[in-house]
Amino acid sequence: MYENEHSLANEAAFKARYEKHYPHKLKKMPIKYHIDYAVLERNENYREFKTVGFIEFRKRTINRLDFPTYMISLFKMQTSKRLYEDTGKKTLLWIEWKDTSGWCVLNTVPFDLRWNDVTNRNDEQDKEPMAHIPIEEFILSKWEPSKI
Repeated sequence: MYENEHSLANEAAFKARYEKHYPHKLKKMPIKYHIDYAVLERNENYREFKTVGFIEFRKRTINRLDFPTYMISLFKMQTSKRLYEDTGKKTLLWIEWKDTSGWCVLNTVPFDLRWNDVTNRNDEQDKEPMAHIPIEEFILSKWEPSKI
């Protein structure tokens, strides 16, 4: 919803690092799906790719332990749950903080539901229920976050 040149550059850098470290391809999802990437794996005939999962990517300007939870909209949680129910494929939430990066399985991670009145974008639509995921639920990745 708030993609811009900078966020798209962050996503492209993440995609390049991910594809370097894992044997999958990431394909940008159309915006109507509300999830950043489909995770693709080559089929046996090497002409096609099959979808094995999804990734929602976030870049943050804070350190991982600056807050006890990571906050994401309930809508994103519902989107990942709906994708899982429809396809049987999991959605990873992949975060790059200033000091490290990590991920959790969005479909199954425990969270606390709270109401948040986010006001930094002056958008009334930002006032919504939010899932607060305990920071210890994130599995740390093996690479350093990008400097973009």
